[in-house]
Amino acid sequence: MFVVFLYATIFVVALQGVLLSFGIRDRNTIDRILSVFLVQMLVDVSFMFLFTEVFPGMEYVSTAAPFGLTFGPFLFWIYKILEGKVLSRGKLWLHFMPFFLGVLGYVVFLSSPLFRSSYTIGYYTVLYGAMCVSWVLYPIFVFTAKKGPENINLGVFKYTMIVLLILTSFMLPFVWENYNGGVKEEPLMTGVIVIGAMLAGVSLIYWYMLGRLRVSPVWEEDRESEQEGEVQLVPQLPQEVESRQSTDISAVQQRKIAEYLAMEKYFDASFKLEQMAQDLNVPKSLISQYFTQVYSEGFVKTINAWRIAKACDMLLSVELDMSMEELAFACGFNSRASFYRNFNLEKGCSPMIYREQNLVKS
Repeated sequence: MFVVFLYATIFVVALQGVLLSFGIRDRNTIDRILSVFLVQMLVDVSFMFLFTEVFPGMEYVSTAAPFGLTFGPFLFWIYKILEGKVLSRGKLWLHFMPFFLGVLGYVVFLSSPLFRSSYTIGYYTVLYGAMCVSWVLYPIFVFTAKKGPENINLGVFKYTMIVLLILTSFMLPFVWENYNGGVKEEPLMTGVIVIGAMLAGVSLIYWYMLGRLRVSPVWEEDRESEQEGEVQLVPQLPQEVESRQSTDISAVQQRKIAEYLAMEKYFDASFKLEQMAQDLNVPKSLISQYFTQVYSEGFVKTINAWRIAKACDMLLSVELDMSMEELAFACGFNSRASFYRNFNLEKGCSPMIYREQNLVKS
């Protein structure tokens, strides 16, 4: 009964994660990958419940499924996206090839009683051996990368690695005994350890989806929404606020600030409020007040929004012949990490994901 409760919990958490993903208005590639993974978990746990509890004697339908061969490639794919790289279709096929071969073997295993009676032990040895190799090699690659992206929080990857290692530790004894011919029965993959690891995995993704939903920005589809009183999140450049004036700063000071901003010195990584105040001979407090009253945001947030707007234009260039570090400095950020952090706050995704999503549309 406890196992059935765990099945139901995994199913509900995974289903809620999928539903949450549809509520994210700026869904990116990572969101879609994790949604696919959750759907896979729904199918997997449904198989486990149906063919171990409802249809006893058909456990092999669940235990022979090759779903575990996708865990490592999914982890690797997400890591490369966060790293700012786009995997080609050919490389994706290569990484998921073991899974596709596993599906082919799974079809043969289910459709041929003769194959099951003759090669069951060999089938499980190859299948679970491949899973163990995948669950160890992919996390090792992620954590031994010489130049990990500065914007990646490896916390989730660490938890994922723990889950995969738990599964591997549970699987290896069976693989070893199978290899030595010591196991004569099908493996019991409905153990509490495996189910608990699945629950941990779907729970991590659920909390990720919940966090994405909370910070998902509301995008302005067109300028008509502004006329209807909706909030416009597209940054307003200095040229777009000619009619909006600050009543607490003299007209001369306002003109000086506007003309200074029109020079776009803020695209220099060394640009600071202190420098602007010194160049204009205007107190910093008045400049900050100007930004708050004219742009409805503070100095730092407004400047960063303009920088991100320029970065978006550059990212949508068909031939982007510069690295993310070079692009960051060209837009006024003094580091790649600062660029990624501010871009994610403004757009809800990494620069490369933004490019991937919008370059196709344009």
